[in-house]
Amino acid sequence: MQDRMSPAERLGAVLMGQKPDRVPVNPFILGFAAKVCNLPIGDLYADAKKSFRAQSLCAEIYGYDATPMYGYASYGAWEFGGKVGMPYEAGQSAPYVIKHPVETPEDVDKLEVPDPKNAGSNPISMGMGKLCYENRMPVVFQCGEILTTSAMVAEPSRILSWMIRKPELVHKLHKKIAEYFVAVAEYFTSTFGADKCMAFTGGRSSLTS
Repeated sequence: MQDRMSPAERLGAVLMGQKPDRVPVNPFILGFAAKVCNLPIGDLYADAKKSFRAQSLCAEIYGYDATPMYGYASYGAWEFGGKVGMPYEAGQSAPYVIKHPVETPEDVDKLEVPDPKNAGSNPISMGMGKLCYENRMPVVFQCGEILTTSAMVAEPSRILSWMIRKPELVHKLHKKIAEYFVAVAEYFTSTFGADKCMAFTGGRSSLTS
């Protein structure tokens, strides 16, 4: 059956609650796109323009509908003041945590909710969003999965231990992460319009990976 919609129209229809001509295909294909386009995987996560180009070319080659996007499993550590490394070495496939911003219970009390405009990877994600918006594509941004994010802010085994021994501390951290995600959603939707945005998140499996 011949397609009656372009990928952007198809995703836009789903975004607006309308019926598309067929089910959109939306693979999570970031590292693969870099390999196909001979782009260093680190550049895919460090440079919005190169990432947009690689993902767009990969979608053209394989014919799927996904709009270019930005996100990774270790999201949260950098955004809350920790440190991540970009995947330029062999065997690395996404940004990875070098230093978690929360290492002690006292760090939770001192932790401030970051400004989404300049927190960690958000400027890169916003750069990707602007390119998508200019090309009449949905703007996809990472937002909303609190448990996995807390494991990146405080380290997975630490969060698992605190869930049993210090649950009130985990609740306090989760409230700050939830406040941050609300600010992120407001930042992107106020910039592009809520009807042009799609929030996405990873699953809880990242907590124990």
